[in-house]
Amino acid sequence: MDVAFIFLLIGIILVIGFISDYIFKRYRFPDVIILLLIGLLLNFSGIEVVSSQVMPFFSSLALMFILFEVGTELKFYSLIKEIPKSTLWAISVFILSVLVTTIFSVFVFGLEFKLGILLGAIVGGGSSVVVSPIVSRLQITEDTKYLLTLESVITDALCVLIAIISIEYLILSSESVIKVSSIILSSFSVAIIIGFIFGLFWLKILPKIESYEYHYILTVGMIFFVYSLTELSGGVGAISSLIFGVVLGNATSLGKILFMKDTKQMTPMTNTFHRLIVFIIRTFFFVVLGSIVAIANYEILICGVLLTFILLLVRVSTLKIYGKYCVEEEKEKNLIAFMMPRGLAAAVLAPLPFIQYNIAKTVLFPDIVFSVILTSCIISTIGLLILKVK
Repeated sequence: MDVAFIFLLIGIILVIGFISDYIFKRYRFPDVIILLLIGLLLNFSGIEVVSSQVMPFFSSLALMFILFEVGTELKFYSLIKEIPKSTLWAISVFILSVLVTTIFSVFVFGLEFKLGILLGAIVGGGSSVVVSPIVSRLQITEDTKYLLTLESVITDALCVLIAIISIEYLILSSESVIKVSSIILSSFSVAIIIGFIFGLFWLKILPKIESYEYHYILTVGMIFFVYSLTELSGGVGAISSLIFGVVLGNATSLGKILFMKDTKQMTPMTNTFHRLIVFIIRTFFFVVLGSIVAIANYEILICGVLLTFILLLVRVSTLKIYGKYCVEEEKEKNLIAFMMPRGLAAAVLAPLPFIQYNIAKTVLFPDIVFSVILTSCIISTIGLLILKVK
């Protein structure tokens, strides 16, 4: 492919990404839908956005920055305060969604139970990238806003966590269960320790460098360093990025708990620069997901739509039991039921098992996940229109 054409394609995708983001923030129409359809259009045109050799690197890069962002949004005190409501709701819906998806996958897609769990983990949670901006602009109670926002953040982390554990089990399936569990526990422990230690170290460094013009570049560099060091040490780099983000996102709280002086939150410039990186990554990744979907089997896409409606029923059923404990207004209960868009975490995880780990039968995952993301975003958009929530 000609260099000039590649640059033209990059420019067009970035412009479409900006326009999609503007439409999303102005009219609450998910940019995910536009970007996925652009990728699908490129697919039909025979244009390869990202080669299969680059895809594993791109996936790791996306996971690293997504989980760092998710980590910065997980606030200790808020999480503890909301455990009786938001956290319990998020975990309950996620577990039920994974179980239902697993059963559906076994009987409809003919997957093994382990692969069903992996697919369930990928599509089991909502997307904080989609949910948070929408919810923040709605005229609803603060409790409902926090319930939906915290649910999306927690399930984003759970999606990646359970998916990585499932992949590790599948890769090490020839080993005994005890040995596999030991290896996974060890790799996660290494990730948590490295992420936490370097997070605390960076809390001490941040106040000393924030006066420099390009100080935010160092924080981005540390994200790369922590991820790489963890992988080289036998840990899971994505998890260390999450922990690193949690520590930096809770700088003030941790400073008080650990009696650390002069700890400060990340500067607005650092947050802005990081959001810019995530914006570029997510724009390209949704386009990439649309471009690698093979529409050879329309039955898979239809089954993905059916699966999405089953996941909607899971939310509605759980809300029937749980709703009376967290939300009183019927309109807001319906909003919670409809607000189920899948997004970036699912998009990043979908091609990972086959492209990076060559796990058999997961070649269909991008098609299934594409269908679930697209349908879930459409359901959420229609739900907002029906409920007339402003």
